[in-house]
Amino acid sequence: MNRPTANRLALAVLGTFAFAGAAFAQQPEGEFVVSSSRTGALSHASVTGDSGELISISRRVSFADLNLATYSGSQEMETRVRSAAKTLCDKLDRLYPTSRINLQTCVADAVSKGMADVRVAIAAAEKKARNASVVSRN
Repeated sequence: MNRPTANRLALAVLGTFAFAGAAFAQQPEGEFVVSSSRTGALSHASVTGDSGELISISRRVSFADLNLATYSGSQEMETRVRSAAKTLCDKLDRLYPTSRINLQTCVADAVSKGMADVRVAIAAAEKKARNASVVSRN
């Protein structure tokens, strides 16, 4: 990989992490950010096959109307994350059809990233519900 391509790739990755960090830090209570990214089109690839361009899109997914402490609430949140991931990956596929990632892999990666934060919120909601239940019995 030549030096300018490596630099562009490093900046794109760094920019994506900075954007993701800012998005999560600023997200309002009751929303998660689901994002997907992929390397750009092969038509602009270097000798190594890497275009050096990282494309990323994201969408906020609300859970303000859900009780994540319940099974039905957590299942609905997972459904919303999966739906958002599929929509984002479909959009990336339409915009960059020659990129090197298939749709199923894109969706699986986006769901995995999105659900990591959701699981933390579900655990916190369940803990809060358990604590409230203990306090109300006393």
